[in-house]
Amino acid sequence: MNEEKSRGKLNLEYLCPQTALGYDFYMSPKLLYDHEAFDGLDYGAKHLYCRMLSRAGLSAKNADEFTDELGRLYIIYTIEQVMKDMRCSEPTAVKMLKQLDNFGLIEKKRRGQGKPSFIYVKDFASVQFLNLKNLSSETKKDEVKNLKNFKGSYNNLSYNNLTYINPINQSAEPHQNTAKDKKRLMDTIGESEYSEYEELIKENIHYDMLVDEVFEHPETGERHKPYNKGVLDEMVFVILDTVCSKKDVIRVGGEEKPAAIVKNQLLKLDSQHIGYVYSCLQGNTSKVYNIRSYLLTALYNAPSSMNSYYRQEVNHDLFGRGRR
Repeated sequence: MNEEKSRGKLNLEYLCPQTALGYDFYMSPKLLYDHEAFDGLDYGAKHLYCRMLSRAGLSAKNADEFTDELGRLYIIYTIEQVMKDMRCSEPTAVKMLKQLDNFGLIEKKRRGQGKPSFIYVKDFASVQFLNLKNLSSETKKDEVKNLKNFKGSYNNLSYNNLTYINPINQSAEPHQNTAKDKKRLMDTIGESEYSEYEELIKENIHYDMLVDEVFEHPETGERHKPYNKGVLDEMVFVILDTVCSKKDVIRVGGEEKPAAIVKNQLLKLDSQHIGYVYSCLQGNTSKVYNIRSYLLTALYNAPSSMNSYYRQEVNHDLFGRGRR
């Protein structure tokens, strides 16, 4: 008699609204099931990958300990742990890990001397970008549309949530080689692909809103446009130029980083991040010798540094003045 018959049917309680909202879940991205690139990947392997994403989140909380010299996050997940978590035999665990490796969703780095391997959990979302360049014109439009929808969850900023910043020098001009650089990039990737990516990036950061809105100074009542269009255009082009790069690694802040990671990070930027980088530019008093490199570094680091920056500002306003 097999285990299912001997155990019998479980007499479980019905869900109610209170209990349905109170459970913890493993993150299971739709893209992992909907994108054709992952067709053929067993459901068991997909579930194991979701568990790895959860573990990667824990590693991220201790990034100093679980990040290599290239800034890549890794996890430690032994065969024994996989077998226990997945309730499976060793051959099944090995098969699922091998499948994830063959699909490019993970990469193992052996350390030898009985030490557990490092497992790099690859970013499933970057499959959207990797497939984009090799598609036909019509299919490419569909992929760009899907990518916009996928990135849409990051863009929930309304007008009232914009942080007020003082106007940067309104006479500032964009980088003098911008027109030449745009032509160079168009010649490299084609005008159509250039336009598609430019539209995507501008939509992500709410470019039209930033350019057109007029803010009122909270103290003087003076009305002005807080963002210089030339500077915004320069930011857009830096993102665009990097996302369309053919390089395998991209130099950010003096370090070589995998291109897919940099591109995916830049495609997550929204108007809050742009406002933060803009305020950093405004507050910078030291001479910037390479504005492109400075902007790329600031934009790449914006998601991780913005929250801590504003938290420090709030702490200073709440507690710093009280100590004087």
